[in-house]
Amino acid sequence: MAASTSAKIFVAPVTLISISDHCTRLEFSESDNKLAQGGLLGEYVCDKEGILVCIKILDCLEAQKDENGNINREMLETMIELCQANYPERELVGYYSAGPEVKIEKPKGFAWPISNQNPLVKTADLTCSRNPEVYLAWNSSPEASSENMAVRMYKITSSDRIGALQNFSIDDERAAEMIALTDVLNLECNRTSLTKLKRYQEGVRVLLEKAQILLNYIEDVESGKIQQDSSILRGMKSLLSRLPLNSGTGEFSEQMLEDYANSQLYAYLGAMTESSVMIAHNSIATVQSQKRFPASYGFGTRGMH
Repeated sequence: MAASTSAKIFVAPVTLISISDHCTRLEFSESDNKLAQGGLLGEYVCDKEGILVCIKILDCLEAQKDENGNINREMLETMIELCQANYPERELVGYYSAGPEVKIEKPKGFAWPISNQNPLVKTADLTCSRNPEVYLAWNSSPEASSENMAVRMYKITSSDRIGALQNFSIDDERAAEMIALTDVLNLECNRTSLTKLKRYQEGVRVLLEKAQILLNYIEDVESGKIQQDSSILRGMKSLLSRLPLNSGTGEFSEQMLEDYANSQLYAYLGAMTESSVMIAHNSIATVQSQKRFPASYGFGTRGMH
């Protein structure tokens, strides 16, 4: 079924944060493929008559690709199954492509591993109510992000093609996620803290180089190596007078502590999310293994006296 144009689409902030993180890791990896692709997990909300009224995109799954560059369907199904063990209502609602070369106005799709033409086979542990309905395209380049939020949402038609542009909203009721998302989307053009710190480092390095030139000039004038130039000295004085004396001001200290607290919060949220997902996956895998091979985990009677 094609996505209804009247259905509202809500995107949880953590979804965009995870996609942005996927892009950044690929950017700094040794892989030649810088295109981040994967699935969108969420929930379909229908009215009493079964008409789709809302799509909630709550998380994403990074695609595991085979040697031909296609998404591994079996691995994707396994990841969905693990998710549904904890969140039975969640299912695959779409796909995403993100990277600096993505053309969001005319995005290109890829071979959907699960689609209308290749639907998901339901099992006792793997269910779905509809086939994937939406496709998210994201140009993560700083140039695209500086103009506007470079994310577009499209529907997937019944023939598995990219259809009309869809409106969507970011769920701003998730306060903790919105803090991190604001940093990802607005402060640094869809880049994560690693890229941001490198830019700060480059800016500080250039500033120090220019300051060293001024310092060398003053030392040479004092030692008599060169004659002083009044116009240069006046320019330096004017520059210094415009610099804020931040070191002793309460406002500067407060801002510094706020930035530090935010950076710690981002790190804490990331570590907490990663750890909770890892624990959940390990727990699910352990429970499933206990059901299939009970004797291997001390639940069988073999070897007991």
